[in-house]
Amino acid sequence: MKKDTALHSPIAVVNFEVYEDVNDVKKYLIENEDQIQCVVGNDMKDNPNYVEFGQTQFPKLTDYADNIDTLKFLAEL
Repeated sequence: MKKDTALHSPIAVVNFEVYEDVNDVKKYLIENEDQIQCVVGNDMKDNPNYVEFGQTQFPKLTDYADNIDTLKFLAEL
């Protein structure tokens, strides 16, 4: 684990930041939403990419990687 503000980390490294206020976290998530695939946690229901703890490996039929409808994409080829 490495204290680092970078969104993307090398393999086998987890970057993290420390925040004093949850509103700073929410602001950061909004500002970087185009680079974040999902948000796991509590009290983040206002984030469209929010996933509850324990649900990240159980996607719904309407959950698409990077919000791209794979079947629609293939049908339009």
